[in-house]
Amino acid sequence: MEIATKIANALEVSLDYLVGASSVLIKDKKMAYRLELLQKLGQEQRDKILYVLDTLLKDAQTSDVQQKLAQ
Repeated sequence: MEIATKIANALEVSLDYLVGASSVLIKDKKMAYRLELLQKLGQEQRDKILYVLDTLLKDAQTSDVQQKLAQ
């Protein structure tokens, strides 16, 4: 397990990804930690957080599109 952890850290992937238990590659350790925290929450809290996140992401995408169109 220790060697597998070192390999995963060197490759900047999760152990799950390394052993094929996950098809999602998340190299950002802070993002992976946030996802772990999110999974531990109750469904109602998770839904609220994801709603806010979705709203912020849509706003960011709209801003990006508007900036590109203005150029």
